[in-house]
Amino acid sequence: MKNFFKILTLFFAFLITNNLFSQLSKIHYIPPLTHERSGNNFDSNAPEDQWFYISTPSVSDVPFTIKRANGDIMYSDVVNNNNGRVLRAAPAGVEYGYLFIRREETESTGNLAGFIIEAESDIYVSVRFNSNETNGGNQYHAGALVSKGDSGFGTRFRAGALQNQTGAHMNFASIMATENNTKVSITVPQDVELLSGATGTIQVTLDYGQTYVVAAEQNNTLNSREGIIGTLIESDKPIVVNSGSGTGSLLQTRADKIMVLIRLLEENWLEMNTYSSEERETMVGKMYF
Repeated sequence: MKNFFKILTLFFAFLITNNLFSQLSKIHYIPPLTHERSGNNFDSNAPEDQWFYISTPSVSDVPFTIKRANGDIMYSDVVNNNNGRVLRAAPAGVEYGYLFIRREETESTGNLAGFIIEAESDIYVSVRFNSNETNGGNQYHAGALVSKGDSGFGTRFRAGALQNQTGAHMNFASIMATENNTKVSITVPQDVELLSGATGTIQVTLDYGQTYVVAAEQNNTLNSREGIIGTLIESDKPIVVNSGSGTGSLLQTRADKIMVLIRLLEENWLEMNTYSSEERETMVGKMYF
């Protein structure tokens, strides 16, 4: 086991150096995020200003378009290496329906929240956001999500997140389809209940741009501290998956194609064969977050 974690440490060091290249793409899909409420009050901890950061290594202008998940165009603009673009990801004063969905909107098919960004040449895309104002207008927390572009496409994922340490914590996984009639299977770890109380395997069919979010919080079930960590997400056509953790005032998110790590490890180190496939995927998912 000790050697296994040494191998993972070296691999992640290599991954960091390679990470920037995997973020360059002509197309980026960003499924929506969510967060936990504070007591019975959800909106008191709503995220406030939300932003796109668009950049490119190209010295020439690169035209790009940002669309909502339903295809409505938000922006058509250009970016170059000397002039990055910072654009609102939601109108001023609007918290939900763009980058974020409400907790109560999880486990349902959506086609408004989330984004599709297309460009004529490779660009970087990230979204950033600030927490709600408190104590005279101060914003104490912020978060960000970096798109992996087309390198984030896949048909098999394991969700990773922070543990749910208290009842104010929640972790989630969000899915966006890149093609019509995409069949998705979501298998939650044993003894974990989603917010609706659902357990086991959920099957949904999504069309292009449609999204589906699952989330779990700490409750009285045996495995609620782990929540969605290790959740298996499979599809018959390419999808994009974000997963992360959120409290009422601070949302921490990471987005990546977890199974890429699993395949590379399995191809290069014999020690991986001493663990089952599920053990390998879950261990990497936990370490990555």
